[in-house]
Amino acid sequence: MKWLVFTLALLACVARAEPISPLDVDLELVLCVDSSDSIDSSEFALQRQGIALAFQSEEIINAVERGALGRIAVSLVDFSDDASVRIPFVIISDRKSAHRFAAMVLASNREKQGNTSISAGIWTSVRDIDAAPYLATRRVIDVSGDGANNRDWPEYGISMDTAVALAKKNHIVINGLPIESDEPDVAQFYQKWVLTGHGAFMVVAKDVADFGRAIRHKLILEVS
Repeated sequence: MKWLVFTLALLACVARAEPISPLDVDLELVLCVDSSDSIDSSEFALQRQGIALAFQSEEIINAVERGALGRIAVSLVDFSDDASVRIPFVIISDRKSAHRFAAMVLASNREKQGNTSISAGIWTSVRDIDAAPYLATRRVIDVSGDGANNRDWPEYGISMDTAVALAKKNHIVINGLPIESDEPDVAQFYQKWVLTGHGAFMVVAKDVADFGRAIRHKLILEVS
């Protein structure tokens, strides 16, 4: 009888204990966004608004909360001639944190313009994920843009091949959101050169005005 009472008490203690670290997340996601010359100021604003509205939507918030751990880590990287982390990783676990991230996206200004270096965007995104302290079930880079890669980082020896290879080496999936506004073959480029890893996929936006719909749909698939 004493053994039974002890066992039940032990089980109760285990049930109350926190089994996971606060740094464990269902998903590490980098939003890697085109800010090159082909994206004018109004189109840049539409991209930011599309991302912000997606994270304010009940669909995305509910998808996050339904995850095994109920939280994800998201960051934002812009790329043009090179790339930079515009918003470091933020934990999203509920409506409040999702809306806070949306506000940060809207407040993040445009740092620079230039050519389209998707390779720099991917390389920077991989390094961003590797430097983060989180332990994630899934690690994803979400690349969006309206053109093919037209500038590598030769001074660093970084091409599309080397950037994508680094993602593969680190078991990171790269999904794509090509915007078919300026280059009719951009989706084919993304299919051949960008998509990487098991289950990688893309959602095509027919133009920048369609970006909001596309990113919302894509995020639901990535978060769920």
